[in-house]
Amino acid sequence: PFTEIIEINSEYYENFNVTIHNLIGEVVRSANLKSKKNTIQLSDLPDGIYIITIFVDSGNRISQLIIKTK
Repeated sequence: PFTEIIEINSEYYENFNVTIHNLIGEVVRSANLKSKKNTIQLSDLPDGIYIITIFVDSGNRISQLIIKTK
């Protein structure tokens, strides 16, 4: 769970895209990250469950459920 920010860190990639969707499929945030250590501010989102998808240069993607709480 997270409350305000999430951190995305990678040893291998420095350029990747991130999208965060709510459970009805709406994109609530997207970002193009260009560092091995990144933070995304999500304090404006209501509490709930979201799906984060990370797309890396090689075409691979990683998806995971994340939960925002107070």
